[in-house]
Amino acid sequence: MVLSRPAALACGLILFAVSAAAQEDHQAHHPASAASAAQPAQRIPSTVGMAEQMQSMHAMHDRLLAAKTPQERQALMAEHMKLMQSSMSMMQGLRSNRPPASPEARQQMMEMRMDMRQSMMQMMMDRMPEASK
Repeated sequence: MVLSRPAALACGLILFAVSAAAQEDHQAHHPASAASAAQPAQRIPSTVGMAEQMQSMHAMHDRLLAAKTPQERQALMAEHMKLMQSSMSMMQGLRSNRPPASPEARQQMMEMRMDMRQSMMQMMMDRMPEASK
């Protein structure tokens, strides 16, 4: 089938107009995601307390590593155990709360919980005697 030049031009213009309309229709159902991609992720209010808890854990870890004698380490252990228990209860509370609505917020919470768990495990490993590491 051979099209005449005016018929080919008309088909081309129609296809162009249809594709432009399809693009506009496609963009019409994406306005929220386009706006959210341009904005930085907002912190979830409960993550503020979690960030403070992580700072406390890092400070305790540094204090335990800085302790020179076994007596100093032993004196810090009671405080360390209280901090570990409060961290565990915070993680339990975060898990039992209503999950965040957006996937980005859910991902942020999961990463923070994983960071806290990793920090707690590192503190436990650093407490072990050198021979068993």
